Amino acid sequence: MRKYLNRTFLISFLVNGGTFAIAMAILDFSDDKPFRLWRFLFNLIFFGLFMALIFVWKRKKDSSK
Repeated sequence: MRKYLNRTFLISFLVNGGTFAIAMAILDFSDDKPFRLWRFLFNLIFFGLFMALIFVWKRKKDSSK
């Protein structure tokens, strides 16, 4: 079960964080702002971490029922 949750966490982190970071970069680009790597990484890490933690918590809660 632990290995499954680690894989779930990692996949959720990359997919959700990456999607959000790319969307924010596209919005910045459409407003004629330059690409900022630090902002892209910030969006990727913090949004991805938050969503992955929520997703794993929900999976644990659902599997215990």
